[in-house]
Amino acid sequence: MIALGGTTIHSTTYIDLDEIKSTFPWELEMDWTFRSVGATAALRSNGQFTYNKSGGYNDFRGWSSNDSATIDTTASLSLTATAQWNSAEHDNTFIVKQFVLTKTY
Repeated sequence: MIALGGTTIHSTTYIDLDEIKSTFPWELEMDWTFRSVGATAALRSNGQFTYNKSGGYNDFRGWSSNDSATIDTTASLSLTATAQWNSAEHDNTFIVKQFVLTKTY
């Protein structure tokens, strides 16, 4: 789940990441479109997720969100991401080593 200021702006159903190893890279690409700005701004999003499998080949998981989120663009907001695992283990983590946010007018 991706949230902006505590409001969910993108989520997906369960994605089975078969044959993934913790040392293999992954990429999440998100696109957000604000249809309006202000205290009740309308936002749409879509995303693509790609990762390397343990066999050395890529697999693609993509999804699209058609739901609108209402965001207060006049406030300072934190961007957060969460993940849920099929089974709880102490070493279940995901690490972000690079993050790029581009604003286009």
